[in-house]
Amino acid sequence: MQFQQGPPFNNNYNNNNNYGPQTGFGGVDDAVLRMGLQYGQTFVQQGIQQGEQNLLAYMPIVSNLARYFCVSNSYVKKKLGIILFPFLRRVPAPELEGGAGTAEDGGFGSPVGFGASPSPSSGARLRQPAPALPTKDAYANDLYIPLMGVTTYIILSAYLHGLVYANAVSTQYLLSTATEMLVWLFLENVVFKLIGVVLQILRGVPVLDGMAVCGYKYVLLCVVLLCRSVFPGNGRWFLFLVFMLYVVSANSFLTFKLLVRSYTQPDGRAMPRARLLAIIATLVQIPCMVRMYTRPLGT
Repeated sequence: MQFQQGPPFNNNYNNNNNYGPQTGFGGVDDAVLRMGLQYGQTFVQQGIQQGEQNLLAYMPIVSNLARYFCVSNSYVKKKLGIILFPFLRRVPAPELEGGAGTAEDGGFGSPVGFGASPSPSSGARLRQPAPALPTKDAYANDLYIPLMGVTTYIILSAYLHGLVYANAVSTQYLLSTATEMLVWLFLENVVFKLIGVVLQILRGVPVLDGMAVCGYKYVLLCVVLLCRSVFPGNGRWFLFLVFMLYVVSANSFLTFKLLVRSYTQPDGRAMPRARLLAIIATLVQIPCMVRMYTRPLGT
């Protein structure tokens, strides 16, 4: 039996037919496929962005954390001078970041820390002037200096505890010091929140602002502990009382001024009960200062 050879296969068949270029997807054009893929990617990206916005609306501490680390060398120098010698400077009126963001667009004008924040489904938000960044306002709260102060205190406390006062220093001592500092910080912020509720202040002390205000005292503690360690032991108790008095008075003055300033209205008047809140906040920190000042002694 003989088979007839058919016509040769034409490689240009797909280019000569009347239906245009074909693909392996049932004849779907490549341009349509690319358009569908691009639309899908855009839809997924929009969904991710919307999810992040809704999440940050319920977690303002995340969206506002960056502003507390927006510092510069000049700011750090000025702020350290304010912390160490708060009596020598006049506290200016609070500054605002003109047009840098409002509560409506979720910028730096949003309520700071864990302050009140509208629900994502609440519609339009109240527009509020944005506070100035630390780089533009030396009296703005930051977390960089408190973080450095806390870290330095842990190291300096271990040094004084071991070398100066001849006590055993171990990893457990470092961990216990850090844990105790966190406990004090938590208790102080809880008291701040409770005071705001009891005094019926509309905007209580935000958590990040409370952490900043409570963290500045460790800069003072580091300086006075280092100064006290270089003096001879005969007059140590007298110096202990003098330095302790200065730490308490300087930190109380600074805390009072910072909190009252944060509740000062544009016309220069402080909000009702703001001074009482500031006074109680200064008193709350005294037990922590006394305890952390005496901790390197091994007591």
